[in-house]
Amino acid sequence: MPAYVILHTTAILDEELHAEFRRRVGPLLEARGGKYLMRGDVSEIIGEAAAGHTRVAVMEFETTEQAQAWARDPQPPGEYAELRELRNRAARYVSLIVESTD
Repeated sequence: MPAYVILHTTAILDEELHAEFRRRVGPLLEARGGKYLMRGDVSEIIGEAAAGHTRVAVMEFETTEQAQAWARDPQPPGEYAELRELRNRAARYVSLIVESTD
């Protein structure tokens, strides 16, 4: 069953750094077996919101293990860790791994 990584950006701290992260992350995501299903700005919030809402990305992987490997960056060491550090300087976010049940 596929698994999804949902990245919810709650605040952009540095738009330039965030743009650099977005430019560099796609090829690495594909090399790790993932693909973007969507990414974009939040256009409307329905209901009550406890945190800021700016951008959302949904990535698909064939398995939960692939999604977890992407999130934990086991090997090759450091590739995604470097980008994650850049992302952490650029934005605040919440990241989830969701297993498909269908």
